[in-house]
Amino acid sequence: MEAPTSKIARFKELVAKCGTPEAYTPWVDPKRDSHFQSAWRENRVLTVQQNAAGHGKDFGIVGFRKELNASYLLFPKPLTEFEGRKVVGIAYDAVHTPPRGPVVKSSAGKRKSRPSPSPGTKSFSVTVCVTAKVEYTETVNATSSEAAKREALKAAEPRDLDWSSAEVSRAVVRIKSP
Repeated sequence: MEAPTSKIARFKELVAKCGTPEAYTPWVDPKRDSHFQSAWRENRVLTVQQNAAGHGKDFGIVGFRKELNASYLLFPKPLTEFEGRKVVGIAYDAVHTPPRGPVVKSSAGKRKSRPSPSPGTKSFSVTVCVTAKVEYTETVNATSSEAAKREALKAAEPRDLDWSSAEVSRAVVRIKSP
């Protein structure tokens, strides 16, 4: 991602003027996520380019940019004042990460007692394999079916998948008697 070099803004300025951001992870295509779409339309998205090699510092650009090694922050107020500026000094400790889904209370101190098996029954340790399968069609140009397979697998690597429509199967793979 190309960062503007002429103007720089500090992350703490964004937080002071636009509020505490919320971390966003695109588990589905952002075009199908109404919460993200709303933030995008209202110019409340900051794309943070994270340096995978560990050499440079992370920086942000106002707006949504689909990039490798990028994370996204959603602000409560529009970032219009900071458009076209490179945002530096990203302080991840100032980012709010809201819980998604139901909150689960820890049961660290509590151990549930297992009911003792009735006479004549045994305890078994059963290993279950859960598999999720998503199929889609990839169109590629190749000289042979083997080359087409390779090209399709290469094209499939960066693709974001929607797991909500996955075919899920469960099977017992191992049973042990302790």
